[in-house]
Amino acid sequence: MSAAARKRIGEAQRKRWAAQNTGKTTPVKAAKKAAPDKKRRLSAAARKRIAAGQKKRWAVIKTGKTAEKAAPAKKVAKKAPAKKAVAAKKAAPKKAPAAKVKIAVPEKAATVSTEAAPA
Repeated sequence: MSAAARKRIGEAQRKRWAAQNTGKTTPVKAAKKAAPDKKRRLSAAARKRIAAGQKKRWAVIKTGKTAEKAAPAKKVAKKAPAKKAVAAKKAAPKKAPAAKVKIAVPEKAATVSTEAAPA
């Protein structure tokens, strides 16, 4: 782009900006914030369960025992049924891949020209 064209574009932009902002003072407005969402808090029982599990894990590490020897933790029921569907898909036996079949392609017939070739 030529220097003259860039100059014209710049002047036009400055003119539009000046027309849009003439006589306006734009004080910085504090944007209205929506009420903050309630924080999600754990119940006292949940905190106790988490703390007990963490203490149990650290006890295993400190004593040098392996995790397999430790008593299994209390299992919590899964809430998401969607994961069961994914697990069912993974557990389903896989089908053997279909054998590839080669399709015979008819060979092209040689084209015969009836025109006389120029000599």
